[in-house]
Amino acid sequence: DLFQEIRTRDAQTPLGQAETFLFRKKVSEVMFSPVLSLPPDATARAGAIAMGKARASSVVVMGDGPPLGIVTEKDLVQRVLARGDDPDATRLDQVMSAPLTTLPPNEYVYKAVGTMRSRRLRHLPVVDGERLVGMVSTRDLMSMGVSGTLELAEQIHSAEDLDLLTRAHHRSHSVCVSLLEEGMPAEEVSQLLSHINRDIHRRVLEICLDGMRREGMGEPPVPFCFIIMGSHGRGENHLNTDQDHGMILADYPPKKWSRVEPFFMELSGRVSDGLAAVGFSLCQGNVMSSNPVWRKPMREWKAQVEGWYRDPTSNAVRYTTLFYDFLPIWGDASLARELRDYITAGIQRNFTLLRSLFEEASHHKVPLTFFKNFITERSGLHKGQMDIKKSGLLFVVECARILALRHGAPATGTIDRLQALADKGVAQREEVEFIQTAYKSLFHFLLNAQARRFHAGEAVDNYVDPQSLPIQERYLLRHALEATGRLQGLVHASFGDIFF
Repeated sequence: DLFQEIRTRDAQTPLGQAETFLFRKKVSEVMFSPVLSLPPDATARAGAIAMGKARASSVVVMGDGPPLGIVTEKDLVQRVLARGDDPDATRLDQVMSAPLTTLPPNEYVYKAVGTMRSRRLRHLPVVDGERLVGMVSTRDLMSMGVSGTLELAEQIHSAEDLDLLTRAHHRSHSVCVSLLEEGMPAEEVSQLLSHINRDIHRRVLEICLDGMRREGMGEPPVPFCFIIMGSHGRGENHLNTDQDHGMILADYPPKKWSRVEPFFMELSGRVSDGLAAVGFSLCQGNVMSSNPVWRKPMREWKAQVEGWYRDPTSNAVRYTTLFYDFLPIWGDASLARELRDYITAGIQRNFTLLRSLFEEASHHKVPLTFFKNFITERSGLHKGQMDIKKSGLLFVVECARILALRHGAPATGTIDRLQALADKGVAQREEVEFIQTAYKSLFHFLLNAQARRFHAGEAVDNYVDPQSLPIQERYLLRHALEATGRLQGLVHASFGDIFF
């Protein structure tokens, strides 16, 4: 209750801030439904008659599975009438545009706008699994009166150079700060920022590939998948996020090494440098595809993972947990699925690694004294301040991940992992809800502190001064940190049947 009260109290309507409509609304909130559809053997005339009756400008061609294609008014004119074809003898599947570009209903509207502009589409079907659930059109979007934030969506999806992406990255921070000030929950702002950052990562990769083509280096010699890890993979970015990424290459014969390895060495180096230029600092732990540890063929990935399992040193434990959060964002996603299945099965049967994970979680100390005073930095630049990420957020992330690995929960986001544990009966729902609220509270403090520094033009970091907070917020922060300590009991209980 206190958390909700503080979050509501802090909400305001900032003046002169970016329009945030495109980043608040999901596609499901602006699409129109039901969508006009016809079977592939329907005639062009039948399509035209159906569009006229429904006052629709397009018809989706549907078979037994997902949508097959789309036919618009323009298609009927250019592909049937202008050619002199008989509309009664022309089937829709002969003139439809295919394959379809679609979006799921839970994507943000800004993603729909960017996709439609970059691909010059006027209609974008919305598909949930294989089911057609709605349609978004440029006419509808433009009638909603949004303009300012259209620039950001278009900048990201059609940027031809890193300078445009750099401006888009900074702009995305302004938008997210505005959303925080308008009262959007911090965890939702974090998810949105993660979506934007994923799009920026994809575009940086594409720009690097385009540059290599222009320089005569050709296409990638083997299929590959570009993955992001850590907070990027979990969808839990904040305003001070660095790089965590890798590449999974399809297996290839050794004789192709001299062609494959130089290509991906060059590409991964350009991607790391490009992301750094855009605003994502280089990972201090060198968890980037430019490091061969994080760029290799499938067989070598599996061998490396087995090595982590056999010798779970502190680095192996950190690598395993960081890597388990990976998410494919470009390329052959089947490579990522194969490797995730391999890792999940391996971890569940590897008690030595599970023990190492358990021991790391057991060593966490809540940054509170016996009398519940905050333990802060004693000297230096951040004297009297607390690193809210290291002091609380990361511990919740790590414990949720460990428990998810222990019980085979496939979710990657921290809130979703905790929910999965409740659904599996690993923990009581009331306890899980308490910890989830603690996690949201810590994210609230982190992002709002970063937003204040961003507004002031200061360097954004992860520190909070507890004594500068109003008394109610200090009380909430203290309770949130205490809740992270309760996670240790949950971890002990869950691992007891293995170790004790």
